[in-house]
Amino acid sequence: MRRGCTALALALLLSGRVLAAEPTGTLEVRVLIDEAEVVLHEQVLLRIEVTHPLWAQPRWHPPIFEGMWSERLSSLGGPLHRRAGGETLRNTTFRRALLPTRAGTLEIGPSTLHYHDEEGQARTQEVSGTQIHVVALPKDGRPEGFRDIVGQLRIESRLSTDVLELGGSLMLSIEAYGTANVWNLEPSDLEPTRGERFEVFSKRPRLILGEQGSKLTARRSFSFDLVPRATGNYTVPALALSYFDPVTRRYREARSDPLAFRVAEPATPRQRRSPSAAQAAPSRSLPWLPVTLLLLVVLAACGWGLARWWQRSPRTWRGPTPPPPRTLFENARKAIGSESFPALLAQAIKARIHVRHHLDVLALSSEEIAQRIDDREALELLRTLDQARFGKREADPQELLASAQHYLDL
Repeated sequence: MRRGCTALALALLLSGRVLAAEPTGTLEVRVLIDEAEVVLHEQVLLRIEVTHPLWAQPRWHPPIFEGMWSERLSSLGGPLHRRAGGETLRNTTFRRALLPTRAGTLEIGPSTLHYHDEEGQARTQEVSGTQIHVVALPKDGRPEGFRDIVGQLRIESRLSTDVLELGGSLMLSIEAYGTANVWNLEPSDLEPTRGERFEVFSKRPRLILGEQGSKLTARRSFSFDLVPRATGNYTVPALALSYFDPVTRRYREARSDPLAFRVAEPATPRQRRSPSAAQAAPSRSLPWLPVTLLLLVVLAACGWGLARWWQRSPRTWRGPTPPPPRTLFENARKAIGSESFPALLAQAIKARIHVRHHLDVLALSSEEIAQRIDDREALELLRTLDQARFGKREADPQELLASAQHYLDL
């Protein structure tokens, strides 16, 4: 058995992707990174894969990432499988997108896993660190005015209108998005060329972060108000932005399409409403009066019918919304010392989960709730109440009430 495990560990190390593996009697932890060497500002994915029993419910406390921009990606849960002894296990993967901000060898320090043992006691386990080697961006082919944008990048632009009157304004919207570090961009990097024919006023940019697959995505949005000075045809030139593509290891350029718009003379009052149109307006508006009255009659009849239906319909609400947590808590307080006390207090906790997480958990067990939410205080309370309810461990009722009252904010 030991020889087989040694061979497996050696194969994983030779693959160049698994940086650490820490099997224990409860948790098995693997530290993985998709690239051990990257260029400056290139995105790299750090994964902490934990194999654990269902009751462990691990939570990862990351280290401080010095010299890197760190963004949390969603955690992933793998399929259930069984250990040789028959115990059900699950894989949970914690992920961070890291973007180094300086060259050299960057250390990722040790971190900590928090979990529960089979008895529900809180435990911790240290996870070893690793390192990333960061090389500087190449000088050959570096464009003038390069803004250290690294990753996949696209630019799109659009106008709020393509025709407007002199004296008005239109909005130019520009979006730079992809897996690159676009948060370094400023309005001056994409502001259209100012000229004598129109003025440009920039607004505060916005940043939206997301994820796609195993990559962090970012969308930087810019808005500019354009105020033309004269009538005529205008063109917002194509906007260009240089970036470094880590896949091809080359500098590239993202460009938007040029946009055209026209500025016309302001319409005179006579153009806005001709005399013939003014004379025809009363004759066209008269037929709408009986139509409007008819609609009002129909709406009144519908309202009367709905009111009659409401008066005769039963008032009992059978939806999934539970009673208020305070009411359930008071019911549990009155039943202190009885066998139903833990169950009533658990209902109050579940009602609070319903409000806080917008999730109907009244019919779920504590283990099923733990698979759906990340609320340590609520899960520990439910686990303690289950132990008290089913006789596995005695608990102080007053202490349970105090803990529940704190969680319920009463």
